[in-house]
Amino acid sequence: MKQARHEHRKATRKKILLVIDEATIGGGQQHVLLVARHLDGNRFEAAVACEGRGPLVDELRRASVPVYAVHLTNFPSPRAVRRLASIMRDFRPDIVHTHGGTAGFAGRIAGRIRGCRVVHTYHAIHYLHAAFPKKFLLTAVDRLLARITHRLICVARRDYDAGLHAGVVDPRKTVVIRNGIEIEAFGRIARSRARRDKEERVPVIGTVGRLHAQKGHRHLIDAARILRERGRSFKVDVIGEGDLRSELEAMVHDAGLEGIVRLQGSRTDIGSCLARFDIFVLPSLWEGLPLALLEAMAAGVPVVASAVDGVPEVVEDGVNGILVPRGDAGALAGALERLLDNPGEGRVLAAAAEGTIRERFGVRTMMDSLQRLYAEAAQ
Repeated sequence: MKQARHEHRKATRKKILLVIDEATIGGGQQHVLLVARHLDGNRFEAAVACEGRGPLVDELRRASVPVYAVHLTNFPSPRAVRRLASIMRDFRPDIVHTHGGTAGFAGRIAGRIRGCRVVHTYHAIHYLHAAFPKKFLLTAVDRLLARITHRLICVARRDYDAGLHAGVVDPRKTVVIRNGIEIEAFGRIARSRARRDKEERVPVIGTVGRLHAQKGHRHLIDAARILRERGRSFKVDVIGEGDLRSELEAMVHDAGLEGIVRLQGSRTDIGSCLARFDIFVLPSLWEGLPLALLEAMAAGVPVVASAVDGVPEVVEDGVNGILVPRGDAGALAGALERLLDNPGEGRVLAAAAEGTIRERFGVRTMMDSLQRLYAEAAQ
């Protein structure tokens, strides 16, 4: 009888195939991992299609989530579409949930071929920030893909509004589901930071993000140069990897900041990094709703962030963090200097930020909304 109930439960669960391109440790990948780990096992069964090797694959296997290897590129690839269609034939998903533009292109076409219900999440509509020819082409392609997508998710209201203006968001089938995080894990970091704050040492300003123009590292380096010229003592730790490493290394050298601005590469122990930061900075030029920002706030790190896209939906200037105009190194330097000179203000802002995350950005809140959407989309 017990075996029969178990088989019935397996048979009635809805299968969800999560599709993302890379298997790195970026925000989109962390989101996919959270969804796969926190789905209600009585109602849903998850698998992930992504690159065959990487930290994401390792974490999924530790969580006993099946992984299907597929190589997705930024260029249209019939091979990738065929591979995803083959994966769907084997896994037989009720819903295909694609994440990001690259996976969204091949995954939505393959889902249409296999007759699956398709959900797509915008983790920021990146191409809206591109130059005209590229922006025009990708907008046109995305409008066509939206027609074969059953549900669209934006992670921030500002993304929803921008997508609506661009004609890629259909309000009849689009919802805003803000990102969530595992709050308790970062709460432990906050408590350890409170003990560490009593130490006398050089303050550490930290950021987490791939080395890409989007993330605004150039402006952070310029801000560090300004602070150094003002005689401030500090270190800057840049966590992440990417194509701009050589260029950023050259900027650090030319600014005489070697040993002060430290490019630390990719790290899987983000919690340990946050525990060492005295200030978290997000100098991005555009974003969706960055997990790194939510994690820093939950970990009790005072934040300075660019006022872009979904960021002001989390950070209220002067209440739970400090907002600065994007691309303004002088304003960024001024905000960082303010917190370096007034650590007590930073503690007040950080305490308010922890409350914001606890109230609004827990993984359970996100998963409740997502699972309701899955249930509706599968009908």
